[in-house]
Amino acid sequence: MLTRLLEYAEKHQLEAEPGFKVKQARWALQFSGNGEYLGVVELGDTGLSRNPGRSFAKAPDLSQAELIAGGTTRSHFLIDSAEVVARVSKNPDATKTVEKNAAFPRPAG
Repeated sequence: MLTRLLEYAEKHQLEAEPGFKVKQARWALQFSGNGEYLGVVELGDTGLSRNPGRSFAKAPDLSQAELIAGGTTRSHFLIDSAEVVARVSKNPDATKTVEKNAAFPRPAG
């Protein structure tokens, strides 16, 4: 019976892996193959008034301890808030916002 449950979990990508978790993303930034910014795309069912976006089953996720380890500011990899990625907030020049934005990975180009 456990073998069948494991097969089901693997087939439907339900297995837990350290450093990953399910995350929702409502917006995605698009870039060309050479890193040129192409724009923002809404994910999920765009016809819904409260579109939850798209669910990613295995998104990289850092724990709070990993985000602050060694006194170096870090951000989540690939999926983070608009505040971190684009400094969209009430106080975009706040030190923490600026530092996390600078730590967010960007395409080479």
